[in-house]
Amino acid sequence: VFSSHAIDTDFEIKGLFAGTDQKKIEIIEKIIKTGSKVYLPELGAVLDSEKNEEIRTRAVLALLTLGDSTCIPYYKKAIEDNYWQVRLYGIQGLVKYGEGALLADFMKAMKDSYWQVRYYAALGISKYGDETAVPFLVSSLKDNNDNVKGQVLWALFSLMWKDEARAAFKKLSDNQVKNIFEAAESPNPEIRIRTLWALEASGDTRAVPVFIKLLDDKNDEIKIRALWALEEFKVSEGNQQIESLLVDESTEVKLQTIRTLVRLKAAENISGIINGLSDPDETVRIFSLWALEKFKDPLSYPFVVEKLADSSPRVREYAEKLLTNIHDPVLYPVLQTFIDNDTISSDARISALTLLGKIGDETVKDFILEKTRDKNPLFRYAAVSALSNVAR
Repeated sequence: VFSSHAIDTDFEIKGLFAGTDQKKIEIIEKIIKTGSKVYLPELGAVLDSEKNEEIRTRAVLALLTLGDSTCIPYYKKAIEDNYWQVRLYGIQGLVKYGEGALLADFMKAMKDSYWQVRYYAALGISKYGDETAVPFLVSSLKDNNDNVKGQVLWALFSLMWKDEARAAFKKLSDNQVKNIFEAAESPNPEIRIRTLWALEASGDTRAVPVFIKLLDDKNDEIKIRALWALEEFKVSEGNQQIESLLVDESTEVKLQTIRTLVRLKAAENISGIINGLSDPDETVRIFSLWALEKFKDPLSYPFVVEKLADSSPRVREYAEKLLTNIHDPVLYPVLQTFIDNDTISSDARISALTLLGKIGDETVKDFILEKTRDKNPLFRYAAVSALSNVAR
C-alpha cells in the first residue's frame, strides 16, 4: 500500500490502455496522487500507444512530477511527439533528471517550433554541455524569440568559465561570431547585457569594439558593465570613450568611470578627471581627488589646491589630506600663489598657509615670515604657527 490513494488492482492499470479517455485521465491523476514510481513504465508506455494529445500530455506531466533518471528514455520519446505540450514536459524532464550524453538531444530540441521547448533546450545545454556546443550556441543566436536568445547567451556565459570553451570561441571565424556581436545591438537591454557577459567571459579581444560601443548605451548598468569589461581586458584603445563618461548624467557611471581610469593607469586622461573636480556632486569631486592622488601628476596640483576653497567640508578635508600625503616641493609655489590670491576666502587661504607650514621646508620661510605682518590677526596667527614648523 503506497498511500490512501493507492491503485488496488491491475485492472485499473489496464484501463490506461483500454479505458475511455475520461477513465485514462482519472487513472493518471490517481497515479500522481500515490507519489509512487511503480507505475512509471506504464506511463512511459502511454506515449507509444495513446493517440489523444491530452492523455499523452498528462502522462508525461506525471513522468515529470514522479520521475527520475530512469525516465530519460521516456523524456526523449516525448520530445519527438507532434504535440507541443508533450515535447515541453519532455524537455523539462531531460533538464531536471538528465544524465549521460544528452547534448545531441538538446541541440535537436533547439530546432523545435515552440519557443519554450527551445528555451529549455538551451537551459539543458548550459547544464550538460561542453566546448563542442559553443559554435552551435553562437549560431542559435539567430533565434527570433528574445527569451530563447537570452537563455542561449546565458548558456554561452555558463560554458565560458571553462578554458576549453573559451578556446573554442576564439577559434570561431569573424563571420561566425557576427551573430553574438549583432546581439549587442538588440533593442532589448537584457539581451545586450547578457551578450556583454558572454563576451567578457570569452576573453576574446575581438569583443573590445563591442564594449566601446556599449559605453554609449542608454542603460547605466550596461555602461558600467562595459567599463568593467574594458578594465578586465586591460586595453587602452577605448580610453577616450571612457573619459567621455565623466560628463554622464549618472553619478554612479561617473564614479565607475573614475575607478576604471585609475585601474587602467590612464594618465593620458587626467584632464577628464581634473574636470571632475568641478562636478556638482561632492562624491564625484572626492573620487576625482582620490584618482589624482594615484597619478601624482604635478599638472593637477593647482586644481587640487583650489579644492581647499570648495563649498563642501568633506571635499576640503580630503583635498588637505591628499596634499599632505603628496608632500612634493612642487606644491610650494602652487600653495603660495593660492595664499596670495585675495579673491579666495580667508579661511581657505589660512588652511593653505597652515598646510604649507606642515609640508614646507626652509625655502618657504621668507614667504611665511612676510605673512606674519598681514593685517588679519587670524592670518598672522596661522603664519606664526606655520613659521614655527618650517624654522623652529
